[in-house]
Amino acid sequence: MAENITPEIVHQYIQQYFLGIGLTKDQVYDAQAEAYYWMRGSARLEMFMTKFVTGSGFTRHYLRIFSPLLQLPPYNREQAYRYLLELSHGSLCVKMTMREGSDFVFAAFERDIVGMDYIEFFNMVSDMEWWADELDDRLKKMFPAEPTAPSTPNAAPPPPQ
Repeated sequence: MAENITPEIVHQYIQQYFLGIGLTKDQVYDAQAEAYYWMRGSARLEMFMTKFVTGSGFTRHYLRIFSPLLQLPPYNREQAYRYLLELSHGSLCVKMTMREGSDFVFAAFERDIVGMDYIEFFNMVSDMEWWADELDDRLKKMFPAEPTAPSTPNAAPPPPQ
């Protein structure tokens, strides 16, 4: 039953997904960061689980996927923010985020794992892959500078090649 999903079951989904696209856990998993890293087109992706304890002491687990997209240009910030909001409005289920104190924009997709089955997991990951590749291509055209991407939110090294 999908309501009783545990982080261990989601990790099984993750392994099944990567095997389905021809990657092994050894190729994508960083044990120190407890995160998975891979590429889709020109997009670099990171996936990991986050535990959140509510005020009442209940623990919730979230599956999170991030992809670094763009370092904001030092010029036309208002135009850049507007363009990002417009992209975010049209990128179904994917939002644009920034870490506090950073000028780097990420695509993000996150969801509580309660009730998640493999089909929903698969759609979440494959949709994020498509959107991350699409958004980073659009942003490179709009803002052609090529900055070095920072560490993704979990701050682990880039994926193995």
